[in-house]
Amino acid sequence: MLLAQEKGEVEAVREDMLLVATTCAENRDLVVMLTSPVIKADSKNKVLGRVFGGQIGHITERFIAILVRKGREGLLAEIAEGVQNVYRQANDILMAEVRSAIPLSDEARAQVRKMAEDRHPRLRPCCSTKQWTPASSAAWSSASVTSRWTPA
Repeated sequence: MLLAQEKGEVEAVREDMLLVATTCAENRDLVVMLTSPVIKADSKNKVLGRVFGGQIGHITERFIAILVRKGREGLLAEIAEGVQNVYRQANDILMAEVRSAIPLSDEARAQVRKMAEDRHPRLRPCCSTKQWTPASSAAWSSASVTSRWTPA
């Protein structure tokens, strides 16, 4: 992250690592390949180049190459998640997620916002909502509350 800060590319690296984390979360085969001691490092580098080629910046690309060269590619998903956590902490972002069997009403969203404000009075919440419906018949509704600290 220090190099990204020096180059003014923190946001780009964060987005790259979000792509890496999401890709790893959605593709178990990729994670299995990365953690396999049987597959050689140069093969892993080629696969990662094909998966992320042209989608990530130079800093992230070089960082991943270093991980592979040092034999730490099996930690790529966790490192990508860690980058997100460091970014949130550095930018005073608090995230909360509410899962419900039914879509949240405006009143329920307001209650979630109020709870966040009460528990974190120095944070100013802003709300983004995502609806997620799995392939099964059960439906879930998820509301994410993202808060940023605002100076008093």
